[in-house]
Amino acid sequence: MITRPYDVIRAWLGKIDLRAIDRIWLDVLGVLVGAAYAIPTLAYPFGRDQAIFYYIGREWLHGTLPYRDAFDLKPPGVYALHSLTVLMFGAHQWSIRIADILCVLALGKVISLAVRRDADRTRGEVGATVALLSGVYFTSFDFWDSGQAELWEAFFVIAGLAALERIRSPLRAASIAGVVGCIAVLFKFTAGMIVVPLGFLAMARGWRDASPQGTTGRRVLQSLAAGGLFALGTLVPVAVVIAYFAAHRASNSLWELIGYVRHYAQTGASPADARDRVELFWLTRSGLWVAAFLGLWLAGLLRSASRRRWYVLSGAAFAALLVALAFGSVVAQKKYFSYHWGVVVTFLVLAAAYGLAEVARWSPGVATLQALSIVLGGFLTAPPWYNNPALTYRTYALRTFRDYRAGRLPREQFVKVFQGVSNYDYAAQEYISGLILQRARPGDLLHVRGFELAMYAITGMRTPCRFVSELPLDEPWLFFHRDQWLAQQNQALWSNRPRFIVTFVDRPWDISLIASHGYHEIGRRGLFLLMLRND
Repeated sequence: MITRPYDVIRAWLGKIDLRAIDRIWLDVLGVLVGAAYAIPTLAYPFGRDQAIFYYIGREWLHGTLPYRDAFDLKPPGVYALHSLTVLMFGAHQWSIRIADILCVLALGKVISLAVRRDADRTRGEVGATVALLSGVYFTSFDFWDSGQAELWEAFFVIAGLAALERIRSPLRAASIAGVVGCIAVLFKFTAGMIVVPLGFLAMARGWRDASPQGTTGRRVLQSLAAGGLFALGTLVPVAVVIAYFAAHRASNSLWELIGYVRHYAQTGASPADARDRVELFWLTRSGLWVAAFLGLWLAGLLRSASRRRWYVLSGAAFAALLVALAFGSVVAQKKYFSYHWGVVVTFLVLAAAYGLAEVARWSPGVATLQALSIVLGGFLTAPPWYNNPALTYRTYALRTFRDYRAGRLPREQFVKVFQGVSNYDYAAQEYISGLILQRARPGDLLHVRGFELAMYAITGMRTPCRFVSELPLDEPWLFFHRDQWLAQQNQALWSNRPRFIVTFVDRPWDISLIASHGYHEIGRRGLFLLMLRND
């Protein structure tokens, strides 16, 4: 018997659970919008920070240990992340961009789990949260300020909060929150300021969830046990890191890192620069988003108070506390770089999620529409890029990226838009890297002066020097063990004599020094000058 195609289609449609589709389609819509919104960022190249994170992470896979063999000031989490992205997606500049997008999508779900509620989650909440987070993150942070540690720092803090809100056993929740919260500190030391209140929340939950018939003494014991397990949990990642570096005979390098970070933390922006940087980001670049998020949070707060839902109200207040502490963690760094605000923005979305939850309880469709409207408004009024004011995310996505993908914009023109502070010029780095690759042989080494490290990613080469970034050796305000480190750098450079050295055209003394060690110029572009070993 031959079955007609119509009968096959009708039988297949009959198996579809329309109620299941109705439950998830709003969330799917929001997630798809969030993912689509971020797709143009896959073409972003590296800025300075992303390049050094990538280099240390990539070389870690080949036996080069962070701090001991390749020094930088971040905790090991961001280098481990880049190692993971290289393993998963390959050694590409877009690997960390994929990870960023996946983090935003996952964080939308984690935020929905962290929202305190007295009823089941309503459909559409996750999708709306993902859309909002994707919109604000990729609109406010350009290629220079995305792909940083702050997004991941916030992810693990909020994951710890979600554990405390959703895991039934208060003691198990406390221990997991401690472990996850400390992972955030392994991405950024200042995350500790945001993690500590989770310990007090764990103790409060231990008190609250003690047996209803339990005595005050029992509640006190369970509260103390929860706090103790949280503290023990925070020690686990730290113990793993210390043991790992001790096993590789690199404990001294960790102490050097701590000393350097303490030295680095003593410097900061002047009061005038700090004020200007705060106003630039929060008023000029993100004012619409902040107003929308605070409006949603306030709506959730007032709605919970009017219904006397004190349990939810306390959660909204705790979210506001985390926003304030995240802001304080940026102030504690005293630099006020625009990418530092990434952690604050994420907690603002957590606060806004309380308002979204209230709107979704009234009408899931309206909550989704509201979130998408905010994203559209933010996109249409996108601020100029911090590092290239000629572009906004809207003009980049609708013109530059679109023309590049369609073949109407040549690669050499496309990369010219990626400029940064202190004369950062990605296009020139790509040109110089092309000259290197034309002459490169297997096993060749490369050393790049300064803090212009994208060339290591483009060429796939490595430097024989510990200070892949020479910023700790060049900047007077960063001097720390300078004479010792400079001697290490020179000994490694001139004993290994890499085949290629890149320096700057405005450093005649360095050009003469390199030439005296047997090198000659073979090309230049912008500030960069490429020198080849004479052999």
